[in-house]
Amino acid sequence: MARYFLCGAGVQSTDQIRERYEDAVRYLERVADGKVSLGKMPDGQVIQQTSSGARFQSSGRAFDRDATGGGAF
Repeated sequence: MARYFLCGAGVQSTDQIRERYEDAVRYLERVADGKVSLGKMPDGQVIQQTSSGARFQSSGRAFDRDATGGGAF
């Protein structure tokens, strides 16, 4: 959404930026209407993770103090 609002004044907006903004607005409208859950039930109970949940794995840091000599790039 921020990318959409930053377009203009020399930055060209594309159809993809507009479509993603509109998708985000529709998603937030569904959240506001209670049609989409953000992880809690209406009574406040947290929804438990299922065994088919997403997993994230990293191969480690690419840039750390040792790799950059202790500072920024």
